[in-house]
Amino acid sequence: MILKEKINDYREKTGKTLPQIADAAKVSLKNLYEWSRGIETDITDECKRLISYIDGIEQVPCDDTIPNQVQNKEKSKLVPPLASKKNGFQRRSEKSETVYPIGKRLQEAIERYNIKVPDIAAATGLSRHSLYKWQKGTTPSNINDFLTLKSFLDRLENKNDEDVFLFESQKPATLRLPLNTDREPIPQVSGKAAAGTIVITDDEPELIVDRISAPCLGNMEGIVEVAGESMNPTYQNGCRIVIMRLKEPRRLNWGECYFIIDNNWQGTVRRIYPSDINDSIKLVSDNPNQEKYPAYQLQWSEIRGIFKVVAAILKG
Repeated sequence: MILKEKINDYREKTGKTLPQIADAAKVSLKNLYEWSRGIETDITDECKRLISYIDGIEQVPCDDTIPNQVQNKEKSKLVPPLASKKNGFQRRSEKSETVYPIGKRLQEAIERYNIKVPDIAAATGLSRHSLYKWQKGTTPSNINDFLTLKSFLDRLENKNDEDVFLFESQKPATLRLPLNTDREPIPQVSGKAAAGTIVITDDEPELIVDRISAPCLGNMEGIVEVAGESMNPTYQNGCRIVIMRLKEPRRLNWGECYFIIDNNWQGTVRRIYPSDINDSIKLVSDNPNQEKYPAYQLQWSEIRGIFKVVAAILKG
């Protein structure tokens, strides 16, 4: 939220006039008028006082709220960080601020959610160059840039339990699903790779999948389309299957269906059975025409990724 929006949103919520706000926040009425009209400004002491007043922070806030802010001399009055945690990260209080610099919060968000700086830039409209600088510890000097980044991080850290992925408000149609199961899926906010495509990001292969929201199905991570008739009648050409990654890919349920990616980065759906060949698995089609779609062996060294088929969306 830029400074103009922050001021006008506060006025709408409280019914206070600009002179009343200027007097209470101890800022210049002339400057307040300019900020409320969208005239940009650097971060000054007046800006800091105004934001502290609007946010309802009685003590002088830490540099996470406002860059380069001098700490309150009465340190005993500082509000401590919120101790409770949810979903594996510390949630921020609506009435207090933790003592984290904004750059540190940005770096932790990048590491925790495996976000790319270009994706953050696309979501916020901030420049990549600026984000890279702030990630290294530099504090934003422009108040609107600072508030934009802070608002983005606040939404991220306080998202609802139902929000599984980073940019839920944007609801991108596709996700990047790393073949490395230690990494989390993230939205594909740039690029137009279709579901079922393998892309390489920073030397890490990722499967593009369509987003799905169906809690009744349990663990699931995305949707890909079935190509060809090898699994007909179970899965017809063009039907869509819901898949999930396996933490232990060699622990399989024989006879069940899996989506397998080979060394050529090609994906296929087959039933999997044990193989007579050492360190291999047997892939079997469901099509009755076994001459056209014969079973074959695949060594584990030829497999780049394997996903369990959780459900299917059949063609009508």
